[in-house]
Amino acid sequence: ETQSLVPFVAERFVAGRTFNDVVANAPLHCDLAQVAARDVDHLEFTRVLPYLEEAASDQAWLVVGGHEVGHGLAAESVQVATLEAIVGWCREHDVWIDTVGAVAARVQDLRRAT
Repeated sequence: ETQSLVPFVAERFVAGRTFNDVVANAPLHCDLAQVAARDVDHLEFTRVLPYLEEAASDQAWLVVGGHEVGHGLAAESVQVATLEAIVGWCREHDVWIDTVGAVAARVQDLRRAT
């Protein structure tokens, strides 16, 4: 009797996200109730860079996800250095960084305008 939470999320929230996906989101076509997020736990920046480059090239919305933020190799943690490098890369390439909710609200506005 398993049921999907997607309709529940769609009715009540501007966005919901999945986790451990392997794609970025096409802003004008993705389902905002199940926005894809890439898992970056334990990844060095060199492993995340191709995700950023591909999303930028495709004009896609890349959601990075993780559990904790830390310096060590704790279970399910994003390394501080990786986050710092992601932010640095985004600033260098004029890529907007924000919460899923804020980006989803902007996507809704863009969809209404088109």
